[in-house]
Amino acid sequence: MELHGAPWSSRERSGYSNLEIWLICLGIHISHSRPFHPQTQGKDERFHRSLKEELLDRNLFKDLKDAQRTFDEWRCFYNHERPHEALGMLSPASRYQNSKREYPEKLPYIDYPSGSVVRRVCCKGGIRYEGTRYFISESMKGLLVRLIESQRDGIFDVYLAHQKVKEIDLINKVAAKKIV
Repeated sequence: MELHGAPWSSRERSGYSNLEIWLICLGIHISHSRPFHPQTQGKDERFHRSLKEELLDRNLFKDLKDAQRTFDEWRCFYNHERPHEALGMLSPASRYQNSKREYPEKLPYIDYPSGSVVRRVCCKGGIRYEGTRYFISESMKGLLVRLIESQRDGIFDVYLAHQKVKEIDLINKVAAKKIV
C-alpha cells in the first residue's frame, strides 16, 4: 500500500499519522511515493482526472447538500455503471470482493522475539536507550518498538511490528527522520 498526501499525513514532526500506525499494527506495510512524483500513483491520478472531468468541471453546486447529493450520485455511477478500460470495460463493483480480513475491535498485541531490545514509546513520543532520549513519534505513544543493530556502526533500526520506522544514531545521539 502506498500512501501520500493530506489524508495520510501528520502534523507532528515524525510524519506518521494515527492511521498509518493503526495499519502497521494490523500487519499492513506502509510505503510512500516520492513527493511531487505523480507517476508512482497512476491509479489515484487517473481517478482524480475522471472526478474533475466528469463531475467538478460540469457542475456548480448550490450548497454543501447539493454537492454531497451530486457526489453520491456520481460515486454510484462511477463504481456500478461506468465502464473502465483498465478493467476490460467492466465496472469496479463487478470486480470488488470483500476482504477476508476481519476488522478487529482491538489492535493485536505486538509480540517481538525473546531477547529483543524493546522500548515503550512515552507520551511525548520518545524512547530512552543507553541513557539518551530519542524522539520516535507521538502517534506511537504507549506502543512497544524494537531496536535492531544495523550493519552501520552506532546505528540502530527502530521497528514498529514488522515495519522499520526510524533509525537512531548512538554516536551523534539523534533519531533520523521517518523511513519511507
